[in-house]
Amino acid sequence: MTASFRDAQALIALTELARGETLRIVNMPDDSELSTQLRALGLREGESIQLLRRAPLGGPLHLRTETGIEVAIGSPAASLVSGQRA
Repeated sequence: MTASFRDAQALIALTELARGETLRIVNMPDDSELSTQLRALGLREGESIQLLRRAPLGGPLHLRTETGIEVAIGSPAASLVSGQRA
């Protein structure tokens, strides 16, 4: 098994995190408009984000960035952000 294959297996979507877990972002959405919006909120490749809470019924996720900024993003957008548990 190659290192790149192992790394790819370890990637999870932001929506898969449990409350309190941290994700180091590896992949962002290809959609340039959505990518721009997420970057403006502080979500960038290489950054760590922590899941603070999740709204019921597939609602938004409340996150804290490395810089301490708290943001909420919808589950559809969050499902397009992936990375590795930190």
